[in-house]
Amino acid sequence: MNQTFDFQRFILTLKLEVTTKGKNYLLMGSLLFSLLLLMMLPIVLSSDHSEMLMVLHALALFMIIMFGGSLYTSSVFSQYGPADTGIASLMLPASQVEKFLSSLLINLIFIIPFTAFFIKFHYWSIDYANAQPHSATDKYGPIPPDILRYFIYLHMIIQGSILLGSIYFKKQAYIKSAGAFFI
Repeated sequence: MNQTFDFQRFILTLKLEVTTKGKNYLLMGSLLFSLLLLMMLPIVLSSDHSEMLMVLHALALFMIIMFGGSLYTSSVFSQYGPADTGIASLMLPASQVEKFLSSLLINLIFIIPFTAFFIKFHYWSIDYANAQPHSATDKYGPIPPDILRYFIYLHMIIQGSILLGSIYFKKQAYIKSAGAFFI
C-alpha cells in the first residue's frame, strides 16, 4: 500500500468518515449545543442580577468546551478497536496520514465552532444583561481574557491527551484516558 499523501484518497477517506460517524457526531453536537444554551441563556432571560448566572457561564466553559470536546476526540479512532470494524478500517487503501488527518479534520470541524460560539455568545450575553434596566447598579463582568485563554489552552492539552489515549487504549479509551490525564 502506498504511504504517500494523495489528496483524492484523503477526500474519499473524509467522505467515509462522515458517512460512518456523521450521525453520531451530529447527535453529540446537538446535545452539546443544547447544554451550552441551557447554561448560558439564563443570564439573558433573568430580570434579577445573580452571580450564580455567571457561575453557569464558567460551568458552560468547563463542561461543554472541555468535556464535550473530549467526547469528540475520544471517538476519533473508535472504528479501530472492535474486531468487526477494526480490520476493515486498517485495510482501507489510504495512507496512515490520510486516515489520521480525516479523523482529525472532522474532529476540528466540531470543536473549533463550539469554542468560537462560546466566546462570542459569552461576551454578547454579558453585554446584553448589562444593558438591561436592573443592571444599573450591578454589572456582570465577562470571564477575564487571561482565564479564558488559560482554559482554551487547557482545552487543547486535554484534546491532545484524549487523542493519544484513544490511540493507546483499545477498550474504554475515554475513561482510561481521562483517568490517566487527571492522575
